[in-house]
Amino acid sequence: MTKVSQEQLVDVLSKHQLRKTETRIHVLNIFFNNEYALAHSALEKQLGNAYDRVTIYRTLNTFEEAGIIHQVPSSGEAKFALCHAHCDHQHHQDQHLHFNCTNCKQTFCLENVNIPTIDYPKNYEVHSLHITATGVCKNCKI
Repeated sequence: MTKVSQEQLVDVLSKHQLRKTETRIHVLNIFFNNEYALAHSALEKQLGNAYDRVTIYRTLNTFEEAGIIHQVPSSGEAKFALCHAHCDHQHHQDQHLHFNCTNCKQTFCLENVNIPTIDYPKNYEVHSLHITATGVCKNCKI
């Protein structure tokens, strides 16, 4: 979890050429202050009545298109997590392990886990790869 200043949040939006609205700054701050992926419903809960559902959906969509967040494979509601690699509006580089905790039901990005190289059959063109592990996270294991 990384505490960031208002100035740092504005810098992230500037870097991705996005307008610095109150909604975007507020939503981005929530992502920086959570170590796990967030679903729309979790954001709604944390934001209270500050913004309507559509505004939150649009903000998530804008952030994903800009390369600020990426969608995380999930068996339920779609979840999103910060992109820590060099993602932008043209290319997401979020090929890393995602970990679903069976205890707390949170999903974590494990970016420092090496993903093995996979030899695909001839004539297959892979555009994305999602590897998910399931078990008990470090927080629940304590």
